[in-house]
Amino acid sequence: MSVLLLIGVLALGQDDVGPLVERIDETDPAATFDAISRLVDLAAAGADVQAAAEKLPAHLAFYRTAILEELSARDRLGARFPAETRVSIDVTDLNPHDVLRQIAERSKEPIDLGRALLAGIQTPVTLKRKDAPVLALLSELCRKTNLRICMYGGLPTVYRGGGDSPVFQYRNFLLTLSSVQRTRRVRFGLKESRSLLLTLDLVCDSKANVVGRCPLEWAQAVDDQGRVVPMSEEDEPSADDDPPIVNATPPAAVTISLKLPEQGASKLSRLRGAFIARMPAEASRFVLLDLQSGASQADEHFAVELDRIHSANRQISATLRVRPKGPVQDFVRMPMEIRIRTRDGTERLCAGTGRDVEGAVEYVMIRNLMSEDSPAGPAQEPESISILIHRATVERKVHFELTDITLN
Repeated sequence: MSVLLLIGVLALGQDDVGPLVERIDETDPAATFDAISRLVDLAAAGADVQAAAEKLPAHLAFYRTAILEELSARDRLGARFPAETRVSIDVTDLNPHDVLRQIAERSKEPIDLGRALLAGIQTPVTLKRKDAPVLALLSELCRKTNLRICMYGGLPTVYRGGGDSPVFQYRNFLLTLSSVQRTRRVRFGLKESRSLLLTLDLVCDSKANVVGRCPLEWAQAVDDQGRVVPMSEEDEPSADDDPPIVNATPPAAVTISLKLPEQGASKLSRLRGAFIARMPAEASRFVLLDLQSGASQADEHFAVELDRIHSANRQISATLRVRPKGPVQDFVRMPMEIRIRTRDGTERLCAGTGRDVEGAVEYVMIRNLMSEDSPAGPAQEPESISILIHRATVERKVHFELTDITLN
């Protein structure tokens, strides 16, 4: 926790726990999770939040569990538990790009300002918030201007289209409902199964300290008739079902498969669940500065080699091989980050799906070097490729809640 945040928390105390607990209410999930976040910070300063949480009534058991899980995660992670960035903003009738720039400057968050993506959008924005989470500000900006936000190249990026989707924001995470689809699956020898597939775009701030994918732990919904909608039994998450060799994919979405709601339901009144966020514990890091075919590095765990690289037309394509000095099947479950840095200092996270090649895993990556409004030139040429392989991680369970999800 930063010194300034700690001073602010210490200015509060045990007397502030009660008013925050009183804000926990099913009718306002946003205010409830904001209170939970503040309670977790108070606990770090010595307040007895656990005792207060345990006294929550039965109908608030979901929130009680969320608080206790967060307190446990903070104890386990210690200094690795991510701090929350809060800022204040007071603007009137400002264009979206300038509002986004102010949020980035005040929060010091590496947000893609998306100048080219926001070109032509002149909707005046009035935004007045005090001590608000940076991701909540981005979400409100998108809602006011019919924009969306996603992770692109490891950065929160704002783009055009659909800013009125249900959202959930808590500390370092923002979930936005991206799609709701009815699916049909027929497996050989088994009866047909139908389900409701929901995709939630996941955005993380720079302090989230999340590596790899964020698998779903559990989920349950209630429809507008008050009927429970459980997870689809055939699609419940399992570690053994992870698709192979996707360890270079950054967190981008949480996928939920529910049983089809009963006839007559027009929406999900409430969707609750939890996903797993993995925090780094032990890692191997490699930085390739000589970007020529055959460039390589190794440690006692892995050897990495740049097989080929090519840049043209604002894009770089590269083929990278990682040879683990242990079983490949152990390596492909380790989260991995591949970043390309250009000569102007810009660094972008690459997604890559690998394939097993004679005991090594080969990744083919394509990355845009610049936005469309950036001039081409030597400054945009690739300078280095860094590879970070997380050999061990610590898990944290993050609870979420969305409301008023319209069914197609």
